[in-house]
Amino acid sequence: MCGILAYFNRNGISEKELKQALQSLQKIKHRGPDGEGVVLINSKTGKFYNLVTADTPNAILENKISLKDVDGLEFDLILGHRRLSIIDVSTNGHQPMHYANKNWIIFNGEVYNYIELREELKLAGHTFKTGSDTEVIHAAYQQWGSKCVEKFNGMFTIVLFDSKNSSLFVANDRYGVKPAYYINDSNRLLLVSEIKQVKEFDFSLTLNKNAIDVFLNDHYINYNNETFFNEVKRHKPSHFALIQTAKAVDYTENAYYQLKNERTSKLSFNAAKEEFESLLKDSVALRMRSDVPVGFASSGGLDSSAILYMAHDILKKKNAAANINTFSAIFPGDTGDESYFIKLVEKDLNVKSFYVNPMETFTINDFEKHIYHQDEPVLTTAFYAGWSVSRLVRENNVTVLMVGQGADEILAGYHHHFYS
Repeated sequence: MCGILAYFNRNGISEKELKQALQSLQKIKHRGPDGEGVVLINSKTGKFYNLVTADTPNAILENKISLKDVDGLEFDLILGHRRLSIIDVSTNGHQPMHYANKNWIIFNGEVYNYIELREELKLAGHTFKTGSDTEVIHAAYQQWGSKCVEKFNGMFTIVLFDSKNSSLFVANDRYGVKPAYYINDSNRLLLVSEIKQVKEFDFSLTLNKNAIDVFLNDHYINYNNETFFNEVKRHKPSHFALIQTAKAVDYTENAYYQLKNERTSKLSFNAAKEEFESLLKDSVALRMRSDVPVGFASSGGLDSSAILYMAHDILKKKNAAANINTFSAIFPGDTGDESYFIKLVEKDLNVKSFYVNPMETFTINDFEKHIYHQDEPVLTTAFYAGWSVSRLVRENNVTVLMVGQGADEILAGYHHHFYS
């Protein structure tokens, strides 16, 4: 989970705005503890400056400046990035990343099929200097333009500055797993990973009473592109935007994917089962691509257990099944505690398990930290339990966590989903 920031002011960016951007990036340091990158770009000329901060890797050498060197420079675009290293953890994967055609990219998430895409792009004549999926996105955009997102299997928010066309390309994954929020007027655009980043700037914010009403009465959040602030919008899942920097900021989102709404299938039941299993296994295998440790959430339910068993089979073939670590929230003695089922799986697969009881660790100070990271009101205490598990994962030096969230909606795990 990296963190990004893109700020454009067609009238030029002041030193005050630059400092606001740097403060905004500090707000999301928790998303990217492995480094920070900031590039200042003149979108008219393509000239750029790498701003060195306290967390910028020393290996970044090209056009380096410090904050004291900014006075007098002309730039209208800031791209900022907080890095969580997962693929190619060397400084080769540092962002913002510059490409051979002078484009720049900041990117949060992962494109899981980057290996296959890299081979396809090599056949088309592209060369690569890194092992990162970020560079693959760069090449894919050069090869296919905005249609590149149709090729990506992953979860992501992408902001790419197209130097040749003086435009910003912004894209979100098909289901908005990696959200992005933006606020714009005719001259300025701010795009961020978390809403709290907006408050570092001098945009005027007003409460969205409609969103508040829906939350309080119907218990919905993130059901469309609105937020709890009228001026802050969420980039639509499965959409991209092309913003011309030479014109007034027009944030028009274009759909590139639509979930098929088919109630019938030509497949037999057995054939459908086989296809579903094949797709799920492929999905698990792709998401295990990582240059850092991968852990697994275990709730004792069918969803997380299915993923864990499939991952176990994959790792067993590589003689690496003994390296599996699972992480669980448990509530001993309480109704609904699933410790019994968690331990059945643990014993069957002989995995190393870590537990947290959120009721024991809960404090008001802890809960306030949870709300700070959440940015918005929550619907149930399950949010806090998930946050507690994530903290446990990080405390044990695991970076990537495979979870079973989302299966209930497509597999009728809870009847109220169907009624809704």
